[in-house]
Amino acid sequence: MENSRIVKTDWVIITRAISTCAVILLHVVAPIANNFGKIPEDSWWLGNIINSLTRFCVPSFLMITGYLLLPKVSSLGEFLKKRLIRVLLPFFFWSLAYLAYFTWSHWNKGDVAGSSEWISFFSDKLKFGTAFHLWYIYMLVGIYLIIPILSRWVIQATRKELQYFLIFWIVLLFFDMKSLNLWFPDFDLRYFSGYIGYPVLGFYIGTSEKHRERLWHGVFMFITGVLITALATSYFSQTTGSWHPEFNAYLSPNVVLASAGMFLIFRNMNFTILRGRKFVDSISERSYGIYLAHISVMIMLSYLGIDWAFIHPSLGIPLTTLLCLFGGWAITAILSKLPWGKYISG
Repeated sequence: MENSRIVKTDWVIITRAISTCAVILLHVVAPIANNFGKIPEDSWWLGNIINSLTRFCVPSFLMITGYLLLPKVSSLGEFLKKRLIRVLLPFFFWSLAYLAYFTWSHWNKGDVAGSSEWISFFSDKLKFGTAFHLWYIYMLVGIYLIIPILSRWVIQATRKELQYFLIFWIVLLFFDMKSLNLWFPDFDLRYFSGYIGYPVLGFYIGTSEKHRERLWHGVFMFITGVLITALATSYFSQTTGSWHPEFNAYLSPNVVLASAGMFLIFRNMNFTILRGRKFVDSISERSYGIYLAHISVMIMLSYLGIDWAFIHPSLGIPLTTLLCLFGGWAITAILSKLPWGKYISG
């Protein structure tokens, strides 16, 4: 029997919907940031700023997971069956779909010739993901496997004990940054490392009482984290002469700061204008399917010459994002109507 102390409230639904839009926007502008020195400076800065503003998206998904799942007590078998099947079946479907596309693409271009190259191609795709955004699912499976164990501790932990874990997790993030770890001793703190900190952080923030003061704390944290991300990326990119992605990593301290700030904003803000809106609820409900499908829409649009640069980036970025969002939503909705489609639609 599951403990239902935590329920999907309006702010969780809205957070998931906004984060879904943000991850698509992030993927639309990603080529801009990657092309430092190869495109006009004003376009690069636009991409750099949007990239920095949207880095909270994946951490928000993980924090929602922690807020919703960590306080629930269920049998190990029940939890793994319910969660992993829901995640893995759509993942397998889209992995095969992307594998088929990239196999055809490489065959058509003649990029892969010999049998050894094909073996290397397939093994690489299956090991790391048949499309670049599927890395998230590989990571999420690991999170789900540890949650039944972690939740037992979280339920009984005091706020100070949660703070203890989170402090060491954040400290380790500094240790792991190549630009900073020259000054840190080589303590072995791997037990606090990785993406597992985000679900714990989500539970910690999500179960705190709403307070207007915390909203402004979140605004300050988000703005500070975004500024560090954008300015540090610019500085180190100019220093090295090529794009420097270290401060864009989801496990960089600045992105954690911005993500925690945004989650505080979501938790303490009154989203009256968005509550009960069918399109918000629908995006939230189909967020996983949209995440899996939106890259396929982006690929189709690229064949039509539609991306961030097909007109001025100030228009090309939002238009491409909207097309990917609604295209991903439509594909997910259509799949869900097919026989057995609910198992693969996400």
